[in-house]
Amino acid sequence: MCIRDRDTPMPMKASELMVSPITTIKPDMPVADVAAILLDNGFNSLPVVDDAGNLIGIVTTTDLIVRRSIDTLLPANWWSWDRKNPREMLEHYIRSHANVAGDMMSSKVRTLPLDADMADIVAEMVARKIRSIVILDKLRPVGIVTRSDILKAIHKAGRRAPEPISDEEIRRRLMEDLRRQPWFYLRDENVRVKDGIVYYSGNLSSQRERLALRLAAESMAEVRGIEDATRVDVSWS
Repeated sequence: MCIRDRDTPMPMKASELMVSPITTIKPDMPVADVAAILLDNGFNSLPVVDDAGNLIGIVTTTDLIVRRSIDTLLPANWWSWDRKNPREMLEHYIRSHANVAGDMMSSKVRTLPLDADMADIVAEMVARKIRSIVILDKLRPVGIVTRSDILKAIHKAGRRAPEPISDEEIRRRLMEDLRRQPWFYLRDENVRVKDGIVYYSGNLSSQRERLALRLAAESMAEVRGIEDATRVDVSWS
């Protein structure tokens, strides 16, 4: 377990990132009404809830654009032999012909709790190739985090004022990051910090490693500059 020091900012939580309150729909809502809500509000998805307000599914814009009613069914050759799973094809048929949200929705919703870190949210988005995560308080959807919300956090972090910390603390934080990377093998004496400037030396096996070292230092707002005296020796690779 990593022990976080007092001056290091705590990671943002889902409760800080999410848009709340959110619009939810009932399973008996007509598909045309669902489309209208998505269009009028610029949403990518709508959580579906039961009478108690508990999450039971989600409808996305992708579900809506593949429709029998507008002749946008996927062509037969889209279902290649390695993807002709009868159950998957059945679910696709139902969604594309559905008249209400409950028949169209996916019941497998990717969710996270209010206290999930931003890193957990991003990992889920990347792994699942999805654009939003529903945030739950117990079983009730209380917010949604989209990729746009992550971008807003990046923008805010880029404007953060540097902390008044020592060279020793800058180096400690930098080395803590680098030592977690399997490609990093410079010796301790090859990474120095003086007056907020990071000095690199030693041999590397590729220009990409050199770039990664530069980015590691640049990602720290407290670093004032970088002096790179490393040498790339491809025979090491």
